[in-house]
Amino acid sequence: MRRAASLFVLLGAAALHAQPPPPPPPPPHDALQTRPLTGTGTIRGRVIADDGDEPLRKARVVIGGPTSIPPGFTDDQGRFAFTKLPAGQYALTARKAGYAAAAFGSRHPGEPPMRIDLAAGGTVDGVDVRMMRGAAISGRLVDEFGEAIENAAVFAERLVRVAGRTSTTSQASTLSDDLGEYRLGGLPSGTYVVVARVARPPMITAAGGTIVFGGPDVARSRTYYPGVVALAAAQRIDVQTGEERSAVDFGVLAARALARLTLSFVDAKGNPTDAISTLSSGDSDAGGVTIGIPSMGTRISTRVEPGTWMVYATGAAGVGISSVTIGSDDVAMTMALTKGGRISGRVIADGGHLPPGAAVEIEAQPSTVWMQPLLARGSIARTGSDGAFQLKDLIGARQLRVRSAPPGWLPKAILYDGRSLLDASIEFKGGEELSGVQVVLTDRHAELSGTVVDTRQMPLARYSVVVFPEDERLLHDPRRLARLARPNHEGQFRIDDLLAGSYLAAAVSDVDTSQWLNADYLGRFRPVATRIVVEESEKKRVVLPLVDVP
Repeated sequence: MRRAASLFVLLGAAALHAQPPPPPPPPPHDALQTRPLTGTGTIRGRVIADDGDEPLRKARVVIGGPTSIPPGFTDDQGRFAFTKLPAGQYALTARKAGYAAAAFGSRHPGEPPMRIDLAAGGTVDGVDVRMMRGAAISGRLVDEFGEAIENAAVFAERLVRVAGRTSTTSQASTLSDDLGEYRLGGLPSGTYVVVARVARPPMITAAGGTIVFGGPDVARSRTYYPGVVALAAAQRIDVQTGEERSAVDFGVLAARALARLTLSFVDAKGNPTDAISTLSSGDSDAGGVTIGIPSMGTRISTRVEPGTWMVYATGAAGVGISSVTIGSDDVAMTMALTKGGRISGRVIADGGHLPPGAAVEIEAQPSTVWMQPLLARGSIARTGSDGAFQLKDLIGARQLRVRSAPPGWLPKAILYDGRSLLDASIEFKGGEELSGVQVVLTDRHAELSGTVVDTRQMPLARYSVVVFPEDERLLHDPRRLARLARPNHEGQFRIDDLLAGSYLAAAVSDVDTSQWLNADYLGRFRPVATRIVVEESEKKRVVLPLVDVP
């Protein structure tokens, strides 16, 4: 794992559905700290409008760094100052009504900010956070009878793709009012889809013991503009800085318009057994939809949107996994539960010892991307004091991953019976056992740092650096080894969590942060990238040329 206080690298394990924080309360004054700090450093700057450099007063400025620091607010000249800061790396973000949220050095949503390296007793001046006027999307929601829908949750979402899987990340959210009207403001320029969701009522139990979720007359499904259930069919909405896009009206489909899926569960002998189940969309462009059915039963029924779904079930009789395709007709299927597979082993340090009391989490992650959202029982294990771990109730294709490790430690190898399990898919059909697995962690990782120059060999202050393995076989899931870095306030980049090996590095003006964690997108950088080899514990400095991507 990387040292949180020393990196400014965007990793692929980003959470994709984080909601923007609510608007801050009006500041009581322009104070910048509400409790004393003990450091000796200072960061000063301004928050200004991107279109004309107008200073923005009462903008809320949040600083992130090695310690928790209360936010501050700009004065009438748009100035802010954070004092008594300990040495470390910092990032700054700003929010103000009528403007899109902005981070120091970021040019668009999802781009990592530029970090500020602050020395003990040092002062960094001239940190300008530029804010663009926010765009807005507004409209009205109605039901199938043309009546307004109140209190529907409405989201403006950006499309992202990770490891070949299309999903969305929410940029703004709101609730529809009593007229069914909504407004999603503070949006950066870009392309969005609008989705409305209406909470389902509590479950009801029908005759025969079938558990039914959502009342048939009032429950409604998730609906994208212009009134469709699939992300692939959603209409994209392009907005420019400060644009007001109105009349984005659409109808929210009632759940009774969807087909009903009924699941029955049996044990290995064919006898009915209780189970709890989760569904995950198997369509690559469906948006990473996961439906949890929050109760046990021998037979469970729910309305499901059209498409291909993976179903995971678990109960006292074991586990089961199956695929089902939903169209316009109701579907009933029976799932047989079986004893799941098991993996046991130990976490060890490469040529040394882990820190005292170190805890490591090992995950048997589903190999298939549409199964990854499913939180299968036993898929995550925490090591004991002796480093031992055990994963159980495993079904389907899995890959072993280190979910968390002590700061500064990275997974170097995962070994079983003399072969490597890193990036290997392990198929569990029921009852398999793998014992004696060794997970090897190392703190001897390499650091790559340096600068970027233009065609005249002049150093640049703003750019992005993409680093990924030269061996294409290591890009099955780019999140493990690919890195995206931005420079600090002095124009220097640093990546300090590389395993020894051969990499390709490319410095470019901009990177599509909604696409970069995909092998095909990274392949575009290969013809212009610089080959770099790093050894264990090596600290390598380079000067990279700014290149154009074909």
